[in-house]
Amino acid sequence: MNHQQEDSNQKFQPYKKIVPAVMASDFADLEEKIERVRGLVERVQIDVMDGRFTDSVSWPYKRHAGMHSKGDAAKGDKNDNLDKNFRDIQKEVRGMPCWEDFDFEVDLMVSDPAEAVEEWASAGATRIILHLREDNTSDIREAIDIAARRGLLVSVAILPIPLSAIIHDFIFDKEVTRITGIQCMGIDKVGFQRQPFNPGVISLLNELRTEIDSLVDAPLSGEQGDRQETAVPMTLSVDGGVSFDTAGDLFEAGADYLVAGSAVYDADSVHQALDRFADISGE
Repeated sequence: MNHQQEDSNQKFQPYKKIVPAVMASDFADLEEKIERVRGLVERVQIDVMDGRFTDSVSWPYKRHAGMHSKGDAAKGDKNDNLDKNFRDIQKEVRGMPCWEDFDFEVDLMVSDPAEAVEEWASAGATRIILHLREDNTSDIREAIDIAARRGLLVSVAILPIPLSAIIHDFIFDKEVTRITGIQCMGIDKVGFQRQPFNPGVISLLNELRTEIDSLVDAPLSGEQGDRQETAVPMTLSVDGGVSFDTAGDLFEAGADYLVAGSAVYDADSVHQALDRFADISGE
């Protein structure tokens, strides 16, 4: 039940703790999915795959005839691989669908994150999400620098496995102060919806929640304070495997908000699905 509708005179407030994930095949699909959640949530997440970082391809990248693999995706003309509608959005010929009603966070599952950040900054993204691996920290650092220059919020996405020293030190490095969110993946294979949930994300959330809270609560010391920029507000979210069955445990483990694709869009009623998530979150 939507508690906000108990008083018919109370204006509906869009939900904050559930973010629909839009994995669009083309611009028409993007428009349709965004329109379905218009007025119900504060923001949506656009899942972007270039066919190189992961096997799947989504808008604004174009799947060429005969493309079957990451190698095939790399064969096309790079400048011709983006949808014309996206190019028009970048040039401000048109806006993102319902751009006045949403903040857009963009999950970049791409091989060149720095270039993609530049492209999406021009297209009106509010937050970008960068997938962090042990072997791409240099690329991610470059992308973060560009995002900061373009005024974007930054989250890093990590797989549901114990934090390695490299990943941990990167996220909590005092020099990498522009990370304001961590997106924990609830699945093992990114770029695909309806994947099985990996319960290992619960332990990861607990670990990160404890560490983030300890940084925020740490007493200041010294002239500048040991907390300095590391104590900036940092949100925890989960993407992948989010369902009515897993949402309660994820919130209890410390998630600030959840990102859901199939659980929202496969439902008979998108509105009722969002209401049910809101009940679970206590929103």
